[in-house]
Parts: sequence; structure tokens; C-alpha cells
Amino acid sequence: MVWCRCGRVCIIKTSWTDAHSGCRFYSCPIEGSRCGWIDWFDPPICERTVQIIPGLLKARNRHETAIEELTRQLRKIKMYLMFSLLGFLSIVVTYILA
Repeated sequence: MVWCRCGRVCIIKTSWTDAHSGCRFYSCPIEGSRCGWIDWFDPPICERTVQIIPGLLKARNRHETAIEELTRQLRKIKMYLMFSLLGFLSIVVTYILA
């Protein structure tokens, strides 16, 4: 168990900076406290990993953005199809009743 400078038990957070992407560290459990970074939880990672992880994260973010856009487009298409079907059915019903 690791203790914070303020006397509380530390929590483990994950760093997403370019220099330490994916590295876990001990931190104060109080959000916004002045205790700051305490120590690293994980052992140091190799330099190649430090170079690769930021690129992977950026690619992942681009893919997530593309998925969100495609999901919005799919919703729009479904709405258009539903309105088209309703319009078609109203024409058919009008034709049958006439």
C-alpha cells in the first residue's frame, strides 16, 4: 500500500502523455489536490514502446471518430427509409381507397 503526502491511500492512474503513454502511477485520491504525482506503479518501458503508443492512440481516436460519423449517417439513412416507407404506404392506401 502506498500512502499519499496528505496521509491517504494512493490510487493508481494511467498517464496518457506522449512521454509516458499507458504508464500507471500512484496519485492522491482527492481530485485536484496539490499532492501530485507520487511514484510510478509500472516498471520503466522501453524507448520503442514510448515511440509507438502515441501513434496507436491517435489512430484509435481517428477510428472512433470515423465510427461515430458512420453511426450518425446510418441513423439518417434509417430515418429516410422510414419516411419513404410511410410515404409509399400512404400512396398505396390512397390508391386502394380511391
